[in-house]
Amino acid sequence: MRVDKDRVVQWYYRSDRLANAALRAMRGLFEGIWLGVLSHEHTARIDEVYYDRATMYVTEPYNRTGLWSWEQAAIDAHFGGVRKIVVTSAGGGREVVALAKAGYEVVGFEPHDSLVRFGNQLLTADGLTAEIRQSERNRWPASAVDADGVIVGWGGYMLISGRHQRVAFLREAAKQLPAHAPLLVSFFPRGDGNVRFRCVTLVANLLRRLLGRDTVTFGDAQAPNLIHFFTRTEVVAEMAEAGFKLVDFGIGTDGYGWAVGRCVASRPIPRKERK
Repeated sequence: MRVDKDRVVQWYYRSDRLANAALRAMRGLFEGIWLGVLSHEHTARIDEVYYDRATMYVTEPYNRTGLWSWEQAAIDAHFGGVRKIVVTSAGGGREVVALAKAGYEVVGFEPHDSLVRFGNQLLTADGLTAEIRQSERNRWPASAVDADGVIVGWGGYMLISGRHQRVAFLREAAKQLPAHAPLLVSFFPRGDGNVRFRCVTLVANLLRRLLGRDTVTFGDAQAPNLIHFFTRTEVVAEMAEAGFKLVDFGIGTDGYGWAVGRCVASRPIPRKERK
C-alpha cells in the first residue's frame, strides 16, 4: 500500500515533537528528583566542583577575550559617564580585565577561591591596578565599595539561589549606587511554559515538602549546578522590588538573556560630601 509522502512527513514532524517533549520531561524528572533531595550544602558543593572542573575559566586566552558583543553593546548604551564599576561573579577576571583595559576603575568579587587567585595573577601580569576579592555565595559582597555602575558577571545572576536572595542582593547593590546608575545582569531565558520546568517543580517540591524543606520555584533547574531560567516579567519584578527600573532587555547571539536596570533611589551622601 502506497502512503502519501506528505502524510509521512507530517507523521515525522509530529513524532519528532513528541520525542523532544518526552526527552524534556525525562530531563525534568531527573532534575526534579535531585533538586528534591539535595540540601543547600549539597548544591553549593556541586557548584564548587563544577567550577573546579571547568578549566576554561582559569586560562589566559579565555580571560583575555574581552567582553562579549552584547556586553559591550549594553555598556556602550547605558554606562556612559560611569567611572567606577563593581563586578560580581567575576570568575577568572574576563570582564575585570577588559574593563580595566578600557580605562574603568574596577573592583571584582568572586566566591570561588581558585578563580580569585587566577584572576589576580592575571591582572598583575598585565600591569592592571584592578583587583578581585573573595566574596560569599548568593550574597552581595560585604566588602563592596560605592560605585557608579554594577555588572553581575556572565550568568552570575541566575546562580543566586532563590528569588528572595536575588532581590536582597540587588537591594544591597542599590545602596552603593547613585540615582540612575546602571546595573547589568545576564541569565538563561525561558518561555512562559515548558514541560521540563513543570516536571522539575512538581517532583522537587513533592520531595522537599516530605523532607520539610523550602520549595523551589518554577524555572529552577539543576543543569548541572543550581540555576534559574528567567522570563522578562520575572526580571522586571525582581528589579522593581529591589529599587531598579528595567531600561533594556535582550537575547545575545550566544543565547544568554541580559537586562539593564537603573537605580531608582540614590545612596545616602556621606557627611563630608554634603554642602
